[in-house]
Amino acid sequence: MAGLPSYLRPGAPRPELPGLEAVFGRPPFVLADFVGRALAFLRGREAAGTGFRFQEAACLPCTWKCVDESLFGVDLILLAYTGRYPFAKGLMGGFFNRAALGAAVQHGPINLDFGGGHVGYQPGPGGGSFGRVRRPQQGHDSTDCGYLTALLAPFVQAYRQAGRDIRLHSPDGDKVVVSLPEEYLRPESSGRGVRLLVDLDALTAGPVPPGLAEPEAGRSLFSVRPDFLDRLPGDEAGLFRSPRPRPIGLRLGAECFNIFDPRAELDQAGLPRPRLLQFMNSIVSDRQAPPGLAVSLVNAGLEHRRLVEAVREPDFEPCAFASFSGLFIDLYSEDLEAYANLFQPLSLLLKPAGRSRGLELGPEEIHQRFEDLKPVPPRRPLAQVLGFEPPADLAERFTFRPGFFREPEEPAGRA
Repeated sequence: MAGLPSYLRPGAPRPELPGLEAVFGRPPFVLADFVGRALAFLRGREAAGTGFRFQEAACLPCTWKCVDESLFGVDLILLAYTGRYPFAKGLMGGFFNRAALGAAVQHGPINLDFGGGHVGYQPGPGGGSFGRVRRPQQGHDSTDCGYLTALLAPFVQAYRQAGRDIRLHSPDGDKVVVSLPEEYLRPESSGRGVRLLVDLDALTAGPVPPGLAEPEAGRSLFSVRPDFLDRLPGDEAGLFRSPRPRPIGLRLGAECFNIFDPRAELDQAGLPRPRLLQFMNSIVSDRQAPPGLAVSLVNAGLEHRRLVEAVREPDFEPCAFASFSGLFIDLYSEDLEAYANLFQPLSLLLKPAGRSRGLELGPEEIHQRFEDLKPVPPRRPLAQVLGFEPPADLAERFTFRPGFFREPEEPAGRA
């Protein structure tokens, strides 16, 4: 399609979100509990069977995460469990800092990594809400992760505006037609920074028959593909079998449009920087997860792959890596006057020294192995290092499941 960047043109791979059912099929761990289980796993038979030799004296705890203060507890928990301050491999937004890897392996031949994206979570009815957390210094809530939220915001805004602008109705009570503003047909006609282009092949069956209906000025009418209506849940298709035009809203699925920023920098392969821009179709339109959660999940998965590719390079073959990657879920406790963190694992890489590859596990496999493990005790009492014991009911406060959540309200005048 004319006007589309190369990574979104027909024939280019269309990436998808990680399966939320796999990721959130089980509740997340309390972060401190997960670290204790991770150390127990590294001392166990399965890790030893891969050739990984756990030597406590040679381990360097490391993190790759956002620099947000809501995640400072990660450093303190690693200090409590290992007795050492962790080495930072992360950048703002939860990006893996490849340039830090060389220094890290000089400081310790076994790198023990805990990293990933993060997202604020506020417990409540309806699965709670994602994307904001309490900031006591400000006296109100604000975005979390703010970096990814700012990156995501114009894409969400463009998608939701399209959901209001694109309308469906049935002029004869039978055939459903879609009314498309010109800016969603020809991106060069859009004055927006982030642009959305409807995929006519996926959404429509061609122009409407002559005489069926007349388009409004600045719009074009197309017949809707029957399979688009068939995919709608429940009786939602019936909403559009009315002469009254209705906005398509969130029913505009990822397969029916492309969304992109024409100003985005592209790498030598023609892919956007950051790479997660390639996933924005799925992130903004997913009905199983709010955008703030989805973008953090995608970012964590992409950055874990960057880490895996880096440690497989010949320069790092003599070193060992135990890398636990996932999603940090940040909560603020008014009672404790402190942040607490849950952790939902996505990936585990266990690379023994002297090899370029090793054991790799996904979220379901990590949960299966870790849930029956007895956590090792911290070297220093958590209450002494953190200043509090992690609340016993912390994991129970997390009630989200795929498709069961509410969006946070944006307070007027707040970032």
